[in-house]
Amino acid sequence: MTANALLELQDVSVTFTTRERTVHAVRDCSLELHAGEVLALVGESGSGKSTLARLIAGIVAPSRGSVRFRSQELAPVARLDERSLRRRIQMVFQDPDASLNPAHRIATILSEPLIVRGQGSRAAIAQRVAELLERVRLDASLLDRRPHQLSGGQKQRVAIARALAMDPEVLIADEPLSALDVSTAASIAQLFQDLQRELSIAMLFISHDLAAVRRLATRVAVMHAGQIVETGPAALLDEPAHPFTRLLVASMPTKRGALNMKLVEEIDAIPALKYAAGACAYRERCIERALVCATAPALEPLHAAPEHSVRCHVRRS
Repeated sequence: MTANALLELQDVSVTFTTRERTVHAVRDCSLELHAGEVLALVGESGSGKSTLARLIAGIVAPSRGSVRFRSQELAPVARLDERSLRRRIQMVFQDPDASLNPAHRIATILSEPLIVRGQGSRAAIAQRVAELLERVRLDASLLDRRPHQLSGGQKQRVAIARALAMDPEVLIADEPLSALDVSTAASIAQLFQDLQRELSIAMLFISHDLAAVRRLATRVAVMHAGQIVETGPAALLDEPAHPFTRLLVASMPTKRGALNMKLVEEIDAIPALKYAAGACAYRERCIERALVCATAPALEPLHAAPEHSVRCHVRRS
């Protein structure tokens, strides 16, 4: 970890246990986020991305590991202090319908966090609400409406405005585009880009949309089976080192609208392999697996590019 990181996760794990089974949703993840940068977190569904985001936001507790914000530990501090620190980390969820109270008007939804913060008089709060609406490119005429009276894009903009009401230093966006149509998603992606430029806010941007990731991200981290398997500058998506990242990129439509079916078919054709404890988590699906993959690799820098790290025995060269 570097000394100037705004947010640091060190060997963080999240385990959920039921009567039937134990799920290791996040396994020994280490990440850092710097002031003013956009870190994109990508991976297939079920890889642990949203759990990791909720852990950072304080919604899910880590089973082990360290979460630090401005060099202060978030987990063990007293409740009041933790609330003060957590206020600086806000989250925009995938589904605005689930995160906005349907019984409240938009004015109330945006005023509540300001009242909790003790923002000031009614006039001061009303002025701040108007500024928030303008920041997310919404008209003040929407203030008297309820969420069900807004379009999907408008509701997501309200959710973003509510997060900004707390003046966060870190904004977590968990799949904020996936519930939207293509044109609306493009406009929301543009809004995130504008906000990052205008506010210099640090963002953790979780998305399946690699086109939006390429457009927004400073750095990229790739998750598979609860682990970070590759991380580095956003350009790693053009030359991925880990076989899973190669599959992820190959599975996305290119600018011409076609998939890289050759690689997808090669992976589908590999012989079945049973999971082995202590082995690389991607070994079962990997077309490049070797004998050394029977032991789990560590996330380590590439020799030729120290800023680019990969969890792979074969590709680390």
